[in-house]
Amino acid sequence: LKKGSSILEAAEKIHSDFKKFIKAEVLNFETFLKEGGWEKAKKEGKIKIVGKDYQVEDGDIIEFKI
Repeated sequence: LKKGSSILEAAEKIHSDFKKFIKAEVLNFETFLKEGGWEKAKKEGKIKIVGKDYQVEDGDIIEFKI
């Protein structure tokens, strides 16, 4: 993705059906490593819930909720 891409653009790169997502959970890769994984980061409240207007940042790990 190009810098400044929207989360919709990221979703479409994976599959065209993903652009219909309702929300997404986002975690920075550095935080993922520091916390020891997705589940631990989630328990610590480190995961952001974002909508379709979110701008993807370098290092984002995204789980789309369709």
